[in-house]
Amino acid sequence: RLKPLYAYMSPIGMWFAVVHVMAFGAKGWDTLFNKNYHNGQMSITFVSSMFPACILLTHHFMGVFGTKKRVSDKVLWKHSLIHMATQDFEKYASNASIKKGGVQ
Repeated sequence: RLKPLYAYMSPIGMWFAVVHVMAFGAKGWDTLFNKNYHNGQMSITFVSSMFPACILLTHHFMGVFGTKKRVSDKVLWKHSLIHMATQDFEKYASNASIKKGGVQ
């Protein structure tokens, strides 16, 4: 089964965004742990780019090593509108098939 295009392009776009933030903030990374700079706070570009970079690395490592597996078949969002609409459709479809004399 082929995956949709966004399944491949979305991680590439996120990596470009992370690299973009890191590249434009790289000049301030030499003062990253200097407490006299930014009142002891880390560079905003470092903080804003490390979280998505770590998430993307984890995502890719899990994909490479085959640890991305569905844990359960249970529906967690039973209150979601899509789930409720699907339940309503299945109920109406079964009622319509019973009225026509079809098999459920």
